[in-house]
Amino acid sequence: MQLTELHLALLAAGLGFVLLVWAANLWQERTLRRKIERTFGARSQDVLLDKNKSAAERIEPMLGADIAAFNPDSDGQQQSRYSPVPASASLMLDDQIDCIVELQPERPLNGELLNQIAQRLRHAGSKPILFEGMQADAETWERPENGAVYTQMRAGILLANRAGALNAIEFSDFTTGLEAIANDIGALPDYPAMQTTLVHAQKLDAMCAPWDAQISLNVLLEDGGRYSLEALQSIVANRGYIARADGKYLALDPQNQIIFTIALTIHAPQITLLLDVPRANPDAQPFARMSIAANDLAQALGGNVVDDTLRPLSPYALHEIDEQLQARYQEMEEAGVAAGSALALRLFN
Repeated sequence: MQLTELHLALLAAGLGFVLLVWAANLWQERTLRRKIERTFGARSQDVLLDKNKSAAERIEPMLGADIAAFNPDSDGQQQSRYSPVPASASLMLDDQIDCIVELQPERPLNGELLNQIAQRLRHAGSKPILFEGMQADAETWERPENGAVYTQMRAGILLANRAGALNAIEFSDFTTGLEAIANDIGALPDYPAMQTTLVHAQKLDAMCAPWDAQISLNVLLEDGGRYSLEALQSIVANRGYIARADGKYLALDPQNQIIFTIALTIHAPQITLLLDVPRANPDAQPFARMSIAANDLAQALGGNVVDDTLRPLSPYALHEIDEQLQARYQEMEEAGVAAGSALALRLFN
């Protein structure tokens, strides 16, 4: 059939309409992404600032004679209420904090193939995705291992982390990627309702937000120029702190979890000790240990322990800060997200 000018005009008009719709959808998607990125920003707070006081009324920890009462190695240490976190435990799915989708493949999958599948979909936006398998006649899920054979598999995306709650774009990317995998293995995934999942994610994020805090102590060197970076590194390393690739030093508990970090500032005569509150095991008494370490370094280097505004720390606030931390740790434990636990390490990351 020969195309007339009318046919050509109609085709051109139709093509123009399709392009217009595509451009509008693209603009809406980019607008939504920018809005989400503005909304879900960093939220870490410093619990040395009382929520009812201004920065000028900052509560400061004490470093004085009473610090020995907080020594974690003393005979008065409380019995541990928190279980050590195995190395693999922090990488297991949990329906408290993950949106989990189960898939029943047409035929059993070996661990090598399941690991290859997992590499295809590792993240959706800022949220990590994990895959697990279950062997025949087994009752527990496990991370895929080469040589094993799995009759069931499932994937899960984290509902919230320090980037914020799972959002609609991330959920859509997760289900779209999972759909392609399901087609390849002949599975029929049963996805949860998006709106219900997003509401759950927002509630989880709101619950965790008040616990997302960091505490820093600074050792200000009165004559920092007489210490080279190498000299400071030697002094810190000789006290048993572990050097990390990024130049920071780690104080570790017996389970090799981080208690606090130490950063050496090259361009300023200052050493910063940082406690990531929800990621540290309370049984290690992290704030007390960090206070002791700061005082020790200050004495060794002829410096002073100061806050972030470089004001010397007052002598009687350590007890109050420690009580605030214990209350926060108790809240987290009662909510089922104990500080330093596998769940906390995944959520506050």
